[in-house]
Order: sequence, then C-alpha cells, then structure tokens
Amino acid sequence: MKKIFLACILTLSTLTLSFADSFTDAIQDLAVRTACIGLYSMSEAGNEHAQDPCDYYSPKMIAQRLSNESGIMTRTQTFYGVCFDYAQFAYNYVKDNANWYRSKGMRENQFWIAGTDENPNQIELQYPGTSSNYTKIQNGVYVKVPAKGGYNPVKTHKDLSKKRAIHHSWIWIQRSDGVQFWIDPTWTDNLGFVVYGYVSDSGEEIQCRPDKKYCISYNNYLNNLPSPPQIGNRLPPSKTANTTNPEETIQDAKFYIDLISGEKVYVGLDAKDGLLWSIGFHTTLPFLEDFNIEPAKNLNFGLSFSCESIPIDVDYWHSMIFMWQIDYFAFENKNDFYVNSEPAHALLFDINLGYQLGYNYYELGIYGGGGIGYSLKESYFPLLGKNASFAWEWKAGTRLMLNSFSLRGEFTYMNKTGYMAGFYVGLFL
Repeated sequence: MKKIFLACILTLSTLTLSFADSFTDAIQDLAVRTACIGLYSMSEAGNEHAQDPCDYYSPKMIAQRLSNESGIMTRTQTFYGVCFDYAQFAYNYVKDNANWYRSKGMRENQFWIAGTDENPNQIELQYPGTSSNYTKIQNGVYVKVPAKGGYNPVKTHKDLSKKRAIHHSWIWIQRSDGVQFWIDPTWTDNLGFVVYGYVSDSGEEIQCRPDKKYCISYNNYLNNLPSPPQIGNRLPPSKTANTTNPEETIQDAKFYIDLISGEKVYVGLDAKDGLLWSIGFHTTLPFLEDFNIEPAKNLNFGLSFSCESIPIDVDYWHSMIFMWQIDYFAFENKNDFYVNSEPAHALLFDINLGYQLGYNYYELGIYGGGGIGYSLKESYFPLLGKNASFAWEWKAGTRLMLNSFSLRGEFTYMNKTGYMAGFYVGLFL
C-alpha cells in the first residue's frame, strides 16, 4: 500500500512539475482551439492533386466553448487554408484576449506570427498590417516585419522525420520571465497532439512534451521530449511593453552592421555585451617538411593571451573581428646572432583583424594579423637576459563561436623560430 501511495505521489509530482505552469497550459489550449476551427487544404498549398492531411481536431470537439465565445452571434468563423491561416487565427485570438493571457503569464504584448522560407536557421517575426503600413503581402494578407528584431537567427523546430520546418508559419509568445515559447497549430491539427516548445539559449526551437489531456493521438516517443522550463522570476515591464503599437514592443532587439554588405543582421534573444578572453599555446609543425617548409624546430613552447571586444557599441553588433594579443615564446636560439644554442625568449604584442562569416556566437570567422616585439638570449624569462633584438611575426587563423565559448586555430610565422601552430580556447565574460 505504501508503494502504491508513493508511486501516486511521484506521478502527481511529475505532472505538477511538467504542467503546473498556467502559461504553458494556456498556450497548449490555444494550439488545440486553433486546430479545432481550422482545416488544412493541400489545394490552397498549391498541390491540388494531393489528399488533405488528417484533421484530428474539429469544431465539434469544443462546440459548447465556441458557442459561448460567439455571444449573441450564433456563428463561429472557421477556415480552410494553410499554415499562415492557422498562425494568423491564433495571433488574432491572443490579441483579442490579451488581458486573459497576461493573467496566465504572458509578457505584455509579446506575441508574433513566426515563419521561415528557405532558411531553417532564421525565423522571421511579423504581425498583420494595413494597406498603408506593411512590409510585404503574406498569403494575401498585409503584414509588417518590425524594423528591429524582425529576423532572429534561431533554428526552427523539427518534424517527425527530424527535418527542420521551412516554408511554414506558427506563432511565438513570450512568458513573463522572458522565455520565448512557440506553438504550431497546423502540425497540432495534422498530427493529433500539441506541437509546442520554447526557444533555447543556444538559438533553437526545442519541442516539449505535451499534456495528454490536449492530445488525441499520443505516441510513446512524446514521453522522451523534455518538459517546458519552469517559470522563473517575472521580468519588469519594458519601456515599450504596454504600448498598443506592435512595432514598439520589440525595440530592444539588437543587431550588428555587416562589415562588407552594410546590412543589419539581427541577433538572438540572448545577445549580451562583454569581452572575449582567450588563452592559447603554440607548437611545431613537423609535417611542413613535406612541403619544403622549415618548421620551428627550435621552439620549446609558446603561450598567448588575447582579448576581443564584441560588440564595439551596446546596440550594434559588428561582423568585424578585432583582437589584442600578447605572445610569449621560449626557444633554443640557433641563429647566427647567437652562439652555442643558448636559451632565449621573445615577447610580442599583436593586433589581429578579421571577419565573422555568420551570426556572432554560433558561426565561423577568419582573421589575420601580426605583431612586433623583442627577443633576449640566455634566459627563458621576460625582461631578463642580454643582447636584445627586434622580433616580428604574422599569422592567419579561424575562430568558431559556441555561445559563450570559442575555439581558435592559427598558423604563425615568427622570425626567431619559424612556422608553428597555435590553438586557443576562449570565454565570453
């Protein structure tokens, strides 16, 4: 009996941790409500010979609710269309019931129609506009893409075949603690269970395990999906959060100016300011002999310390790489200037410049640079030794950003040692 009681308590605790958040419960309900009044049309999607997908949710399932919502008008508007129609109806429903969703944990006016065309690594946010104020026409509807924050480098959610969504529309809704959630009412209708989740710090739409009470077809693999993140502290209202103008609610979005094209590139919701600090070591490259290039055989070890500013201004994220760096090399000097292969060392100060090939934090960059300094003999310690001489170097490398971490590799030539390789790890603080 005790085992059964404990099992019940554990089960109840699990369900409470998974679905006690009134916000995630409300948006799952929104996905089902939208799915019930919609019917997907393959003909409207441009494939008139294909059969329409299964329509798991129908108006009859929530007939009493729809009757109550219709008020004195004994009619409920349904639609036969495509994914954008599902997204627009869900958006309009949130807009019409914004106060109720705020009471359930939605942040002030933070909801959008989301979508993507060919690129599954960039999500576009938009809202219905007017014939005199719009960015483009989407599915016959005037829509406005915000001047700031309309484009987000976030990977779209995956379908059952693990392919990311393209040519698709859904909606984003932000919770009061700042976590961005998404629901896909189209796939909900076509699959028989709620398709929803949140946007991770790494810039990806993560699908969450739906509540069984909202599902018609509950597959076992859904149990392996993560629970939604628990709600944290409510964020204070932003300066523009309570405005009735959707354009104003995303003004805090950040972007950087592409160094080559001059275009604005909007960054993710986790964008932050700070410095990238890196430490690295240098080693010889024996295989260079195969290419008739003399490697740095007399190098004992090399250490480097660098600092990089990202961004230069608070609200402008630049695609330029700009590093300050200090290099220290210890080696056995075999040049004519010295005799008897005495120990020596060199200290150099570098500046490296480069270009970020993609969005900051998750893409590759290339850079090149050089430095000048001095070398001393008879010691492995900086500022000690005799017979100072001029030292110089040049280098080229690549940098991979992994959110708050970075990895770098570079090819270096220093006039006192020769060719060598450098490897770095960095941390964004």
